[in-house]
Amino acid sequence: LRDSPSLKPYLSEILEECYSDAREIIIDITQLDASIFPLEVLANLEEILDENWLPNWEAISKDSEQ
Repeated sequence: LRDSPSLKPYLSEILEECYSDAREIIIDITQLDASIFPLEVLANLEEILDENWLPNWEAISKDSEQ
């Protein structure tokens, strides 16, 4: 994105598809139960691209328990 910032809108378009593909890959690789991996992306593109951002795992855990 540094070299081609014009690709950012495209990345926004394919974010959910990329997440879904990555989720399937990590499930296959780890052989962990699929239910521990959220079905939807838990962050927006700006958060994902922020190298200092980390998800709030406590909130995520509480959401998945409901």
